[in-house]
Amino acid sequence: MLGPSWDFALKTGAFGQLTLDLLAEDLEEDFELSARTWVPAGTYTSWELNGYYASPYGSGLRRDFTLVAGQFYDGWQLPLGLTPAWSVSRHLELKPEYQLDLARFPDRDQHFLSHLFRLRARLALDTQLSASAFAQYNSEEDAVGLNARLRYNRREGDNLCLVYDQGINTDRQRATPALPRTANHTVLLKYGRTFAY
Repeated sequence: MLGPSWDFALKTGAFGQLTLDLLAEDLEEDFELSARTWVPAGTYTSWELNGYYASPYGSGLRRDFTLVAGQFYDGWQLPLGLTPAWSVSRHLELKPEYQLDLARFPDRDQHFLSHLFRLRARLALDTQLSASAFAQYNSEEDAVGLNARLRYNRREGDNLCLVYDQGINTDRQRATPALPRTANHTVLLKYGRTFAY
């Protein structure tokens, strides 16, 4: 990958970046994007324009945008990302995210379209006790992922975490035999201690 980039920062605290990249890739085997879309093995040279903008961090509602446009192997792509963050209070932050991935390969009459929705929540009662939760839906995989963590930090280098993780298949009939409703389910208790020498 080779190309120039331009970083900017505004007096308001907003910042961003623009890059124009030339990419060269040598695929030794087919690259599968989905069950219906793949890129054949071969050598590819392409260009893409990347843009990123982040609003000031001091505000209660922040907005981050990403946009990529250009060639994608033997086709073209247009991924788009939107990540707002809302500081509800000094204890709670909510961060919804949306990512659209669109790629088309006209010569092969193939396309790829994926929607990714995420919601993150962080809650800090004080410097010792905090919780975070994460939920994600992926339209390409027809799956929902859930993750929650409760963390107790008694002092620096001494952490106790309770983690819950679950994957859910929203389209059980996409495979034969039918997939189970729950893809994975984990409850984990972790203790971390840093030792001083």
